Amino acid sequence: MKVESQVKAVATGTPASQIATQNRSTHEWIHFLRHLPKTLTFDEMTRPDDAFHLRSAMFTRRNVNGCAADAAVPSAVPAGIPAARAGYLSPESAARVRWRSFHRGGNIRGVPRKKERAPIILPPGAGRTYAMGPLHAVFKADGDDTRGKYSISEWWLEPYTRGPGSHTHEEDDVFFVIEGTMSFFVGGAWIDAPTGSLVIAPGGTAHDFENRTAQRAGALNFSVPGDFEPHMEGIAEWFRARSAEASRTANAPGNQSVSPASRLARKRGRG
Repeated sequence: MKVESQVKAVATGTPASQIATQNRSTHEWIHFLRHLPKTLTFDEMTRPDDAFHLRSAMFTRRNVNGCAADAAVPSAVPAGIPAARAGYLSPESAARVRWRSFHRGGNIRGVPRKKERAPIILPPGAGRTYAMGPLHAVFKADGDDTRGKYSISEWWLEPYTRGPGSHTHEEDDVFFVIEGTMSFFVGGAWIDAPTGSLVIAPGGTAHDFENRTAQRAGALNFSVPGDFEPHMEGIAEWFRARSAEASRTANAPGNQSVSPASRLARKRGRG
């Protein structure tokens, strides 16, 4: 294949400026970049860049959702890439194509890479625990663990325990019930969610949860994006300061309201 022979020529020292790129399609450019040797040094890697002006390649979209856009194609388009084609790469996308091509599984000397994260494996019950009276949370991953992209935690409520009360925040909240039955307020109404249920409260949606049953209940929570755990000290302090009475659900034994008429009837019955 012509492109593969050009890749081999560059790898063996042929100056990139001597490589013919006329009439090369976008797919051929991507194939060329992705198949350059992954052991190229930074200096070796910049030679094709200097010859083909890859970093300065500027593309615009002239057709967005079928509508013509007021945009022009600058003169810095690399030779051989068809400029008449609809749906051009943005400058950022052009750079990403190039750098992704080199970084994908590569070992480029002299090019900084993000620190790779180690896998997280936790046994049942493990994590960072926050005790809050009749409920507790166990954080499995957050912050640096996920580069702030999401937070994973378990929330466990003892029987007849209220949650935080209806509230909103920008993050999406995803709940998956892993034990018992949890009650959720979402979409303006309360629902009972047994084990295996999924409840999603999009960012900005008022929501709440509580355990209205006589058995313990638990839910796995995904907060997206993450960095939820830094707020937990204040949240845990608020829960711990809440009275035992305020922590119990309205249907908890002994909490049912009794009307004055019922009290009078009981007195008469005892008399």
